[in-house]
Amino acid sequence: PTGVPNLVTLSEEMLNTCSIGTKNILEIAKGSGAKFLFTSSSEVYGDPLIFPQSEKYTGNVDPIGIRSPYEEGKRFSESLTIMYVRRYGVKGKIVRVFNTYGPNMSEKDLRVIPRFFEQIKAGIPLTLHGNGSQKRTFCYIDDLVKGLLLVMQKGTSGEVFNLGSDQEITMRQLAELIKEVTDSNVLIEGVKRPSHDHSARLPNLEKIHKLGWQQKIPLEQGLQKTHRSIFQGLKNPIHNL
Repeated sequence: PTGVPNLVTLSEEMLNTCSIGTKNILEIAKGSGAKFLFTSSSEVYGDPLIFPQSEKYTGNVDPIGIRSPYEEGKRFSESLTIMYVRRYGVKGKIVRVFNTYGPNMSEKDLRVIPRFFEQIKAGIPLTLHGNGSQKRTFCYIDDLVKGLLLVMQKGTSGEVFNLGSDQEITMRQLAELIKEVTDSNVLIEGVKRPSHDHSARLPNLEKIHKLGWQQKIPLEQGLQKTHRSIFQGLKNPIHNL
């Protein structure tokens, strides 16, 4: 489970998935000799103090904070993965996924891009936490999947790779861009910002670039593709992977 509103209500499920769930899959990989790829998260960096974040950055995380079920859950999964690599010789790799979006996201998804699109569908204001000055980066799903496949094919066992976009945008800029893409005139309004909301995240992508990966689809184009899937009923859009 993901999404800020789920950090308390689904906290146990997050922790169980990251611990018991990850261990179960690692046991299968150990027994079968299968390759293992753990999709970790930029959340392992917490509220970063260093920009951009390289894979060597150990993060700024509160182990008992509101975000800890997801942040610490992912960090534990990484530790579990690398233990299986070192102790049992599992061919395991870790990818730290930054914000990703694209067609077929659930209408119930609570992350910002699907939430903005659903608010536009409903004709209600786009809601920003605070003044919308928080910065994020967004990677289109096709680019992400290509990166995951590339790490599986070329990455060295035991290595960690950041994967996402390094093009920053504020949440207010994102709201304006989505209004433009959808030709909408809905209002933008601020709501109370959660105290645990991080100000920014920005990946250092040097390692994944060395494997040959590059982001191909710019944000505006990706938002247009996502918009068409939501507003024109494309249930199974074809991805050129």
